Amino acid sequence: MPLILLAVVITVLILFVLILKCYLLSQHNKSKSLRNYEDLHVVITGGSSGIGLAIAKECYNNISNISCITLIARNKNRLEVTKNQLLSSSSSSSTNATNKKEINIISVDITNYDDTCKAIEQLPDPDILFNVAGMSIAKQFKDTKPDEFLHLLKVNYLGSVNVTHAFLPKMMNMHDNDNTTKANTKLARPKTIVYTSSMAGQLGVYGFTAYSGSKFALRGFSESLCMELAPHNIIVQLAYPPDTDTPGYEVENIGKPKECMLISEDGKLWDATIIANKMVKSALEQKQFHVYFGIDGWMLSTLNAGMSPPLNSIIDALYQIFLMGFLRFISLFYLKKYRDIVWNCLQERANAIRTTSNDKEKNN
Repeated sequence: MPLILLAVVITVLILFVLILKCYLLSQHNKSKSLRNYEDLHVVITGGSSGIGLAIAKECYNNISNISCITLIARNKNRLEVTKNQLLSSSSSSSTNATNKKEINIISVDITNYDDTCKAIEQLPDPDILFNVAGMSIAKQFKDTKPDEFLHLLKVNYLGSVNVTHAFLPKMMNMHDNDNTTKANTKLARPKTIVYTSSMAGQLGVYGFTAYSGSKFALRGFSESLCMELAPHNIIVQLAYPPDTDTPGYEVENIGKPKECMLISEDGKLWDATIIANKMVKSALEQKQFHVYFGIDGWMLSTLNAGMSPPLNSIIDALYQIFLMGFLRFISLFYLKKYRDIVWNCLQERANAIRTTSNDKEKNN
């Protein structure tokens, strides 16, 4: 009897996995990995520093089937420096491929849609579009000006919207509609669009009312766009980098509330190269919608899966189906810790004010 029961359980599990793989997770356009295609063109916004620069280095030095890289940022001098760095760099694993790569640099403010469209007009069709440009500030809500909310929305959210809108006709080959044969051939080739959110785009954190709001906006946009572009063989991905050692992170720490600092201490500071490596790998393989990093990132992405697109990752789907409830229970311990941090900091400030007031009375 136990053997029969075990056989039944195993059979049910196999059927469950087959239903997931063959029906629920299937795509209308079952594309191969982009590693199987040659002469890829990769576009990277925010490509002159931080994670964007690390992605550019990974693509230039280590991905042999990329033939063209376009870097987009505001500062032309930094772009020139980055281009020279890439041209002078070498990788033992891709020495031959490196010499064949073309590098384009475009200096434009992506919050200006018209300027962005003009700037990218002559570029070839992108195969991968990395939307990395962004910024962060960390302040209490009462100390954050409305203009700062608007600025972060423009850079972190609308900047990505503008760039995608400008490049999408090229990625869908709408300019080739008169040549049906060419257009159909091009559509058979998969494309990837990657948006860079943040772990603070999955969990609201003290001090990040402006930043988290702009990153949460990318989630709804990406999910909707993913559904629209799936029939065109364009995959959308949303990456959630943790705290990463970049110039932007150094700026973010200026004036960061103590509460935010203490909550962030739960996670380590990641190297931009590690983040870039996974983002590039995921964009090429096209299996995930959520691109996460580390155990904390996996936990948050599993908890926040909701109705997001599963794409082709059966492992992630199984995690989400069977572990979401348990991880919600675990998350309550984290949230209690964060509440305690906020309360303790409030008490410390109150005690400091009380001590200062008493000292003044004594002096008087």
